[in-house]
Amino acid sequence: MGGFVSKHRLFVFYVAAFFISWASWGVMSLVNVREQPTAFVYVFSTLGGLGPLLALLLVYKFSNQEIGLKDILAEIHVRDVKCIWGILAIIALPIITIIG
Repeated sequence: MGGFVSKHRLFVFYVAAFFISWASWGVMSLVNVREQPTAFVYVFSTLGGLGPLLALLLVYKFSNQEIGLKDILAEIHVRDVKCIWGILAIIALPIITIIG
């Protein structure tokens, strides 16, 4: 299995990310039958949001660690971003939620 994952890692990553996210959100929608969501619903909502990260960990594990997780995380760089964009990113979701 490690050879297949190593050879088709991008395909496996996308399939796993979509499956984890949509399966979690599907369970969340089936469980949420009331007006007020329970804490159980928030667990599946969070798992769905973490789908890409969990898929990355699965690809890393099943590729016999041929894909360096440290190398992937080292590629994440925050470039010259103005402070206003950081503040906007932090307050955007609460503002959209309040407006909605």
